[in-house]
Amino acid sequence: MLLKFFKRTAFAGLVLFLMAGLLVVSCDQPTDSDKDAAQPVINTQPAAATDWDVSVAATLTAVSVTASSPDGGELSYQWYSSETNSATGGAIISGQTNAALTLEKEDYAENKDYYFYVIVTNTNNAATGIQTASKTSNVAKVAVIGNTGTPPEDAEAPVIDEEPEGGDWDIAADATFSIIVTASVTDGGDLSYQWYSNTTDSAADGEEISGQTDDELILAKTTYTVDGEYYFYVIVTNTNNDATGAKTADTTSAVAKVTVTGNAGIPLVNAGQPDISTQPAAASAWDVSVASNFTAVSVTASSPDGGELSYQWYSNSTNSASGGEEISGQTNAVLTLAKTTYTVDSDYYFYVVVTNTNNAATGTKTASKTSTVAKVTVTGNAGIPLVNAGQPDISTQPAAASAWDVSVASAFIAVSVTASSPDGGELSYQWYSNSTNSASGGEEISGQTNAVLTLAKTAYTVDGDYYFYVVVTNTNNAATGTKTASKTSTVAKVTVTGNAGPPPEDAEMPEIETQPYGGAWDVSAEATFSITVSASVTDGGTLSYQWYNHYNTDTSGGTLLSGEASATLILKKEFYTENVSQNFYVEVTNTNNNATTNKTATNTSASATVSVYGNAPASAEPPEIITQPAATSNWDVGATATFTAVSISAVSPDGGQLSYQWYSNSSSSNSGGSEISGQTDATLTLAKADYDTNGSYYFYVVVTNTLYDTSNTTTSNVAEVVIMGNVFVLESRWVGTWEATEYEEDYFYIELSGYAEYEAMPWYPPPQYNEVYMGWSGMIRDIVYFDIGKTEGLIFIECTYTGDALDMFGSGNFTAVYFKDTGSGGIYKMSNAINGMGFQLMYPTLDAAKTAITSTVTSGLSLISFRKTL
Repeated sequence: MLLKFFKRTAFAGLVLFLMAGLLVVSCDQPTDSDKDAAQPVINTQPAAATDWDVSVAATLTAVSVTASSPDGGELSYQWYSSETNSATGGAIISGQTNAALTLEKEDYAENKDYYFYVIVTNTNNAATGIQTASKTSNVAKVAVIGNTGTPPEDAEAPVIDEEPEGGDWDIAADATFSIIVTASVTDGGDLSYQWYSNTTDSAADGEEISGQTDDELILAKTTYTVDGEYYFYVIVTNTNNDATGAKTADTTSAVAKVTVTGNAGIPLVNAGQPDISTQPAAASAWDVSVASNFTAVSVTASSPDGGELSYQWYSNSTNSASGGEEISGQTNAVLTLAKTTYTVDSDYYFYVVVTNTNNAATGTKTASKTSTVAKVTVTGNAGIPLVNAGQPDISTQPAAASAWDVSVASAFIAVSVTASSPDGGELSYQWYSNSTNSASGGEEISGQTNAVLTLAKTAYTVDGDYYFYVVVTNTNNAATGTKTASKTSTVAKVTVTGNAGPPPEDAEMPEIETQPYGGAWDVSAEATFSITVSASVTDGGTLSYQWYNHYNTDTSGGTLLSGEASATLILKKEFYTENVSQNFYVEVTNTNNNATTNKTATNTSASATVSVYGNAPASAEPPEIITQPAATSNWDVGATATFTAVSISAVSPDGGQLSYQWYSNSSSSNSGGSEISGQTDATLTLAKADYDTNGSYYFYVVVTNTLYDTSNTTTSNVAEVVIMGNVFVLESRWVGTWEATEYEEDYFYIELSGYAEYEAMPWYPPPQYNEVYMGWSGMIRDIVYFDIGKTEGLIFIECTYTGDALDMFGSGNFTAVYFKDTGSGGIYKMSNAINGMGFQLMYPTLDAAKTAITSTVTSGLSLISFRKTL
């Protein structure tokens, strides 16, 4: 009892000592002599995307950030612009140092996406370490729209991004077949389409397909009733009414071949020929002095198969139903003749072609029939004078003289005429320019067909006097004689001033304001890639462009890119099927026809490099494992609750995406293991709760490289993790008295089960034995037996006391320690008897390799130990 009392008292003292020590430490913490400024907190990031219509608002302040300083420092801001959606590598925007970014219209003259981010800096001058700390915001995209730019001289030719593709068409399976074209322009024009069919593989001289004016051509089974090869192409037209020159431009697509099958065995059904039940009257008389119109000539017809009838009347100079002239607009069953057309008494001959159209027919869908001839004898014209169209009346002549300073106004519309028709006819206008003050012999001005003459500065770059007049024409289709009459205005002189100096001797060299910029092009995401150059001249010349491709960054000797003659080069995915870098440059030429010597001058841009990637290989390649998992690692779960030393380093040889799955195994093999749920990183993390048994565990990882729709794998080597540190719990229970005749003393024994760690001594497992080290504290009375059949490994039994060294307590004798092996029924005495002594304090010592224990005792006794071989 004395021993137990001292033990508890000493332990309580130790606890008080340790707590006192902790209190001392907590009250004397070291000061922070190097305190740094804190990183600012961004409370509100810039808006991810914003649209800015510069035609509505000249400035934009919608991009802003909200930030705060966590240590009372002062915040500052610097905004950056970036070519891509990235918050690194941008360019400083001068003057933009507020929380809100202000954009001005004049700096963003191109309709495209712009990217911005801000670096927020916290400056704390009270900091004793680093006094500034920064944080970068997210990227904000601003989509600029509404720039109209300078009207182009000519409409841009459409670019066909995706050519039409044909194919095989089994009409027995599909009633229709579609062909699609994709085209674009960058000048804001409107695209229109007209599809053509051809009998040969040619994109010329085809036949226009009526009604097929969309980007998608739809072929119907009923039109293609004969198996064979059919050819189609489309002409794409860009109409840009803002262009100052040609307002339309065409591009013809490639030919798409369609192979039609499935008609075999299907009989062709042709449209039926119409039935004419009532022919036109053979002869009729028309007195134009009595009736100004004549409708007595008509036909009655019907369709034999429910088709739709149409009519076309013809006039002839003889009594014949062939070789006549089609009468425009006469497409009804009744022929209508107007007096104004028949001003001479005579015999006139007419017939009609009746056509039956049956779209349900599988063969020929139309069939026609010609009527007999109808003669009409016209009388009553005698004494009726011919009536000619009246000459237009010019009520206001163009101003005789006007002054136009082109440095003030780039267009001039002061020259105009006011006219009227005396007989209700329709007026038209054609303006002319002349080198002298004369209203004859002038040159027609293309496109100037209104009552107002519009002059553009670009056409009048030389100061001087220019002369203009207009011819006004009255057209009266009701006149029985001449249907048009014209009148010429007087001359208007326009004195042009404001052009800088005389015509230049040589055309000006173009200035390249914005060099072409390349970048990375993922062809798996974007079908096209655009490179743009911006250039200008001040001499009024016209700029033209020619792009080149080069294998290096030289800007001469490159390969001319046929057809690439605009400021923007559009690269198409189908021509760039390898993941390589391409280099491009452009020659910008200024053509100034007013120059007296050299009318052209050319400047060459810098080279733009485009890194092409995203072209998929045939299949993903196996990943390469750079660093295998460590072959063997030890994990003392008594020291750390988690274990992350098992890891792998791998790379994808083809730019694919790597993923990981770890497996555990019962043997040292990298196949047949069990997948470890949730372990999908390059590093394997083990938790103590999952590994409560000491021993060797085996792990490996399968690394997968995924590229597009393909994947490939590589399996790592096996990593062995030797787990140690799990402890036995010494749960003791008294099981009664055991009478043993072979010994003098009666005794009882303590049976041990379970796992635990005693307070007197930590547990160290030598890894090669899978051993258990146990500490036993307390007083042993009489003889103690331990059932080694209930335990495994290496067991050390000590009679120790945790109080002060060399103290002895208690009156009982420590006679011996025995082990009882229930497996064999034997009892083994593992030490010599120790008689006549008080309780002895012993000091066990563990060697550096944790494989053996020695003991030091005050009386020179040996440590009591027993080892059971596993």
